[in-house]
Amino acid sequence: MSVCAISMAMQMAAVVQSRKLGSREIQPAGSLSAAALMSGNCLEHRCSAGWVPKTDFHQVTTVSDSTDEECCSKTCELFVNNTGCGAGYLPNPSLFRNVEYSNQKCCDATCQDDFQCTESGYKSRGASARGHSVEECCGPTCSLFACTDGYTNSSARASNIANSTADCCETTCALFNCNDTEGWLANSAASTTIITSTASNSSSREVCCVAQCSLIAGQCATGYEVPESMNDALGNNDTCCMEQCGNVVCELGWDANVSKASEFGNSSEQCCIMTCALFTCSGDWAPTQNSTKLASQAYTNESCCEGSCQAYTCGDGWLRNDEVSALAGSTDDICCNKTCFLHSCPSGNRNRINGAINASLAVSDDFCCELEGCARFDNLTALHSRQCSDLPEDECGANYIIANTSNSTAVVECLWREVGNSSIYTCRTFGAPVFDCTLGM
Repeated sequence: MSVCAISMAMQMAAVVQSRKLGSREIQPAGSLSAAALMSGNCLEHRCSAGWVPKTDFHQVTTVSDSTDEECCSKTCELFVNNTGCGAGYLPNPSLFRNVEYSNQKCCDATCQDDFQCTESGYKSRGASARGHSVEECCGPTCSLFACTDGYTNSSARASNIANSTADCCETTCALFNCNDTEGWLANSAASTTIITSTASNSSSREVCCVAQCSLIAGQCATGYEVPESMNDALGNNDTCCMEQCGNVVCELGWDANVSKASEFGNSSEQCCIMTCALFTCSGDWAPTQNSTKLASQAYTNESCCEGSCQAYTCGDGWLRNDEVSALAGSTDDICCNKTCFLHSCPSGNRNRINGAINASLAVSDDFCCELEGCARFDNLTALHSRQCSDLPEDECGANYIIANTSNSTAVVECLWREVGNSSIYTCRTFGAPVFDCTLGM
């Protein structure tokens, strides 16, 4: 039997077995009744957006104009457009042509907070991630990723969900090429330092590389320069630039040495000239206070010092002052002390002529002076164990006696005198006593 014959037989059988289904009547394909042709039919209906024809749309007829509900099926696109995915779900365009109409069929579930990531180094992908299992919702963080080959783990990204060098690592100086420019070498101490760029003209060079001092010459601060001996050394401004003497402030006692201004040094000893202010005098020489001498640079006893009191000979009436012997001086007033010999006594008094007293430093009227009346005893002899009355006439007038009173010592002359009116003469004490005389006692 031919294909066409079989088809015709099937259509005839379908007409015979047709039946009413509600308000519609199902007719065999290609065999519509007159009533059906006068009513609506899905074969000619165009489904609206979000609807797709039913699988049997070509067999469906309606009593009136056909509608989407009669001829078409709802899709996930219609669901998403009409209601949107509910909480905990996200739209999936790949599902839009599915003949479904629910969150479960038309949307992807999200991780939300339902999954507790217990494995160390993992964390939830969050509510924006699609998934409904621990495997889908828990992701490895950068804390599990080992950066290598010049990269180092980023502490700021340690909690990010990622597992790649680009997402988890930072670039270090190990990736910077210092040798592409003459005079620069890698700084081994900075090999793990994080940088933002490996471009040769970037600021990373100063971080990752060490320059030869020759590159810094001429760039030092005023008063500093790079010594030629350090041109091949590695460093920076702090280590390559050495201070020059012209920049050094000489300490007290030192004068600037102009001839050394461009030489390298950082101390008075290296850059300055010592003056007499720092000279140590020796022998009979003492430090000077003369500003001209203090500024001298000759540096000898003669140029820097003054003669000391130790070498000075005191004049008459002066005694050496040992307390100032090491000091500079060349006069009695500076180097010596006055004695009673130079003391000026008040009117009615004279300087004592006792040698011990005149050499004394206790210069006062009481100690250095005595009454002028003591002068008449200067050429007389004191009687100690004898009395005036023991003397004959030729010896009497050359002596005197010492009389001790309660408050002082008095001296009285021995004179040859008549006893009353008896015409008898004897040597006796006579005249007013003179007190506190010293010589001859």
